[in-house]
Amino acid sequence: MNLFHDNALRMRELRTFAAIAELGSFSAAAEALDYTQSAVSHQIANLERTLGVRLLDRPRGARGVTLTSHGKRLLGHARAILERLELAEADMRSAAAEGTPPLRVGTFQSVAMHILPEVLRRYRRDQPDLDVELTETAGDDALL
Repeated sequence: MNLFHDNALRMRELRTFAAIAELGSFSAAAEALDYTQSAVSHQIANLERTLGVRLLDRPRGARGVTLTSHGKRLLGHARAILERLELAEADMRSAAAEGTPPLRVGTFQSVAMHILPEVLRRYRRDQPDLDVELTETAGDDALL
């Protein structure tokens, strides 16, 4: 069984499962995630079908759901996966906010006149938001 092939195991289903485990009911999880209770039930049914095990005991009446032994086992993995995903999202937001650092180019007049324009044109095609800081000088020492 390859759970990650063709998105068999979906993050949305893991997030829903973790919310049910933490909040104790399908309705509380639905409210917290802004889903309908039917959508939550459907996601859990898909997750259980994908894994081939029952994750939650659903008693009749007002009592909340409880995790099966398989559910307890999955919850640790789900929390770790979701935490890692949140870290990745935060890292990407941070990187996007920082922007791309400028490309600093030191050159001589002959290179700046004849070669550099075409190099930068090609580079900008792939990196349109790139800022270029150009320093032109006659001596090596200033460039280094």
